[in-house]
Amino acid sequence: MNIKTFFEALFFLISVVFAGGAVPVFAASDIANSSNWAGYAATGGNFTTVAGTWTVPAVNNAARGSADTVWVGIGGVKTDDLIQAGTQATTDSSGRTTYVAWYEMLPQSVTAVPISVGAGDSVTVSLVRQPGSQWLISFKDNTTGTAYQNTFTYGSTLSSAEWVVEAPSSRQGVISLDNFGAVQFGNCYAVKDGNTLTISQLGAGSITMLNGNKLALAVPSSLVGGGSGFSVSRTSAVSTPNSRSSARLAYGNRGRGNSRRFFGDFYWFSR
Repeated sequence: MNIKTFFEALFFLISVVFAGGAVPVFAASDIANSSNWAGYAATGGNFTTVAGTWTVPAVNNAARGSADTVWVGIGGVKTDDLIQAGTQATTDSSGRTTYVAWYEMLPQSVTAVPISVGAGDSVTVSLVRQPGSQWLISFKDNTTGTAYQNTFTYGSTLSSAEWVVEAPSSRQGVISLDNFGAVQFGNCYAVKDGNTLTISQLGAGSITMLNGNKLALAVPSSLVGGGSGFSVSRTSAVSTPNSRSSARLAYGNRGRGNSRRFFGDFYWFSR
């Protein structure tokens, strides 16, 4: 990625903000609804690794100002900490869609990863805890062969592991989810209490994203591939605005807060 392309991608990244509205709250059936997450999450143990492979979705006829993010993460379901990494598609006011890789360690700001990703690329992302609260964040674009990895210090509760498609947020709340079609996940696993387990073996719960009218926006499939794969499909429902306060009331108020970090004309809301 050349310097011009990198900074263009970074601009789009910070323009659409990776901020979650609602914390997924699991029902007794282990099926949760959220205003901004769809996928699977596992709790009940110490999670020191999470990994997954997915195909970056091609966005077609996206509404201007809409976006989607796809990521894996540790923490954040019932706590304020969250380390996560993934890809995002953002469609700007002129109708141009930009794809970028990123990582974030709350409450720090999101950071663009200096590799190119594009629609249709297969990417593998992993977060691996090292000694001394160090984390190795690794990206590989399996289609182009480009890769990135770096080590960071981060204090995590190790309380959950996630594989998620998300509707990002602006300072007004959860923004419009684009028409990404479907995201295919595979080879998804986590290390829990020292054991490497698939999503199925972890007993993870599924999460369906709902719009402001409580209609399903993005729905995860049943697990496939020996319990290590699934897909998230975009429905035909309209992505209606969902304010920060209404998201908390609708989906519970435990877990992450909503403190703000200001940069230029954009706000980041801590999860």
